[in-house]
Amino acid sequence: MTGPVYVLADTSGSTVRDGFHEGLHLALPHLVRLAEDQGLDTRICLASYGDDATLQVPLIGARDLTMIPRMPAGGLSSLAAGLRMLVRVVSHDLRQLRSDGITTGRPVTLVVAHGLPTDRDQQVLAAREPLDSDLHVVAPLGEDHLAFAALAATLHPMRTGIAGRVARSVIEAARRAWAGSGGSQ
Repeated sequence: MTGPVYVLADTSGSTVRDGFHEGLHLALPHLVRLAEDQGLDTRICLASYGDDATLQVPLIGARDLTMIPRMPAGGLSSLAAGLRMLVRVVSHDLRQLRSDGITTGRPVTLVVAHGLPTDRDQQVLAAREPLDSDLHVVAPLGEDHLAFAALAATLHPMRTGIAGRVARSVIEAARRAWAGSGGSQ
């Protein structure tokens, strides 16, 4: 049984470099398609973080998602804000699904990060702690992956430079994340 899929994307100002922002937007329709391939009832949620976090698309059946909003880049990179919002959203969604009589697997969260967050480490770790999901972080090669390792997350290297390369890295990481969580490839 596949759980809900949450994509939390870095949309801070630095993402306009290295093809990251455009690559993210190229990857999003493919991520929705991958979620559809997980099963008829797979649900997906899209969120972003910069100075603050924004819920872009509330949890919805992947097959029902007809439009993906453009997420503008700007601000700092507050992963802590993104994780805090995600904790609230996942908790609400799981309660709602249970009250509707819908059984799901464990949520899978894919964080697509352009680089290290601007928050203090303690803020990020405290924000991550209550999130009971399979957490995967996609970050550029050469980034300090040890800093992400404390998140109890599976790390996936991302190649930057051109948008297509970024998109391929994000899509491949999503495939590995969902395969590792019991979903199909």
